[in-house]
Amino acid sequence: LAVAGGLAALAAPSFKQFILAQRIKSATYELNASLAYARSEAIMRNRNVTLGKNGTWAGGWSVASTGTGAATLRTQDAFKKLVIDNGTDNGVPADVTYDGSGRTGTSATFRVKVADSSIANVAPRYVCLSLTGKPYNKESACP
Repeated sequence: LAVAGGLAALAAPSFKQFILAQRIKSATYELNASLAYARSEAIMRNRNVTLGKNGTWAGGWSVASTGTGAATLRTQDAFKKLVIDNGTDNGVPADVTYDGSGRTGTSATFRVKVADSSIANVAPRYVCLSLTGKPYNKESACP
């Protein structure tokens, strides 16, 4: 029993890191999916569709059409214990708007990382938004 307790104590920190790494992956996949969804809806509706944050990006976001008949199309709940920024002091855009052709007119970087800086060895992940409006995930910083 003492051996099992000792092994559990050794495994606990790495299990915590594993859980946080999975939470980071989940957040990047959800952000990527929401960007792709907003782009698809903008093309399908031939009108602007915006993905906007709820306070902070880690606080969740929503996808909404704009103009006549504007409506919220999808929402995402908050991701606890994570920070979503762009890896620099410039911040991340408050929202991303796709036009009817599926373009944004700007590129963006979203870095998803653990909020607690005392937790080491959990690598951030990135969602990159190209000038064409296509999002993609990376394990390293966006170009």
